Amino acid sequence: MTYGGVLWLAPLIALQGTPGTGFIRSIFAFIGLVHLFWVLRHHPPIFSPPKKLPESWLLGALALWLILQSSLFSVSALHSLTELAEHFGKILLLIWIAIAFVRRRNGIEFSWMLYGVFGGFFLHTISALTFQGWRYIEIGSLAIGDSFLGNYGYVSPYVTGSLAFLLTDLVARYLGQQRLLNIPTWAVVSALILTLAGQGLLAAKSSAVMSIVLILMAGIAAMGYGHKTHSGKPVLMVCAVLIGTSLAFNAAFSNRWDGATKHLTQAIQQADTKAAFQNTFQGDASYYQRYAWGRSGLEGIAAHPLGYGYGSEGYGKYIFETYAITGAVSSHSGWIDFALDNGIPGLALLLALSAMLVYRGWRAFGQGNPVGLALSLFVVNYIGRCAIDGHLVGSRLTGFAFAAAILWALSVTSDARSPD
Repeated sequence: MTYGGVLWLAPLIALQGTPGTGFIRSIFAFIGLVHLFWVLRHHPPIFSPPKKLPESWLLGALALWLILQSSLFSVSALHSLTELAEHFGKILLLIWIAIAFVRRRNGIEFSWMLYGVFGGFFLHTISALTFQGWRYIEIGSLAIGDSFLGNYGYVSPYVTGSLAFLLTDLVARYLGQQRLLNIPTWAVVSALILTLAGQGLLAAKSSAVMSIVLILMAGIAAMGYGHKTHSGKPVLMVCAVLIGTSLAFNAAFSNRWDGATKHLTQAIQQADTKAAFQNTFQGDASYYQRYAWGRSGLEGIAAHPLGYGYGSEGYGKYIFETYAITGAVSSHSGWIDFALDNGIPGLALLLALSAMLVYRGWRAFGQGNPVGLALSLFVVNYIGRCAIDGHLVGSRLTGFAFAAAILWALSVTSDARSPD
């Protein structure tokens, strides 16, 4: 029954953010609850997370602010509170499930949860590569930027997220710590190369940026904690090879970085919100529209610092109120969208919570728990990407919170005896 949990955990993670899979996700979540109840009945608690960890207080403060903001400052309290209960309530439930499992497991049995979370992410790498192979056989060429789900945006964050686990495992092996994934090193390296290839085939610029960030963070961890016993040169060489490989895949499969400086400069100088939405501009759409959308979103935050209310699609409301443009959904910055819905305090609390999770993971890794580094890289990847491209809402946020809760609970098992 223990490792059978992978069979519901991996697909539950993988389907988060996938359109039209809400009912299937609910089935896997129900199976997970049944599994949890079986565990609660047969295994007494062996670990209780500390109650005074700052991240716990920050999560509580965020939940409290969302309730107050939706009740007092939203454009529709009923709508916002309903959305909050349905969505954020599900997040809190999944966080509880993650912690409840860890409380009733010993160190060896934790591994099924790691395989489940990693498998949920790596399935998207496999699907991206499989899709490209199928398209090449069918039409004789690759379909760069496309996937089985149509939009690379549904797949790319998960492909990059796989790097958090693979890089962590390599760093742990290098430092002589316990392996994160109990598979041969050659398999980890192969999976890492496949992930970088999948990221290049999807041609998401934000994914390429975050890949480099994660590689550098992993390198810093390897050199920082191994400086007394290991030379830093091999780490620098491996980082250079991995970054070079990532850039090579991106250059080979896509020209989206060509003229980046020119296009960005043109966007800054000429960007107009109405032109961006009406497609009446001249220039590269990726740079022009994103800059214009982001700038208008920042204007909206300045005009509505307390937000429109949870789940209110504040960005679309602001664009309609200010420019009489309908159909706007997102600024393509999760930070901006989240602030327009939940106010500046809501975004500040979310970022503070994320920073504390990164710190907690880094600290746990320093104490010999490799899951901590996976947590740090995982949070940086998702939150960092959402600053420039992504969504802090919907089932994608739910999946991120669930996976982060699992990694956090596994991290503090070794960090719990010395809380701040």
